Amino acid sequence: MEELYVKLLELLGDIPELRYVDLDKGQLMEERPSIAYPCALIVIDMPQAEDMGGGVQLCNLSFTVRIVDKALGETHQIAPKAVVNRSLKWLRLQQKVYEKLQGYGDENFYRFSRRSGKNELIRTGLNSFALHFETSFHDHSAS
Repeated sequence: MEELYVKLLELLGDIPELRYVDLDKGQLMEERPSIAYPCALIVIDMPQAEDMGGGVQLCNLSFTVRIVDKALGETHQIAPKAVVNRSLKWLRLQQKVYEKLQGYGDENFYRFSRRSGKNELIRTGLNSFALHFETSFHDHSAS
């Protein structure tokens, strides 16, 4: 799972709008999180592993990229267009993260596949959107 995390750091680090990328360690539960916004916080899980023989396992991984930014400005229909456009950068960032990760694959991982996305109400003054992906890999470490 470390290899997946390092790959996600690399891929998300290519998105200039993201000012901070890290494992989600509960930073947002702190009174004053020491992170820069907008940020991406990563959670990696292994919901299933299957023995392939010879100490090799096919491991299915799911990971969540939680995109967090300070609260949006005005987005209603009578707000000035420039204000709405600035506020909608939030939606454009979500799209950039999706485009960067969807379909990524290499010699270590099967192609990443987005499974869901969900707005989260986690803290007053912050917007959060969680993108859930799946991938798999062959783990040879016990062979």
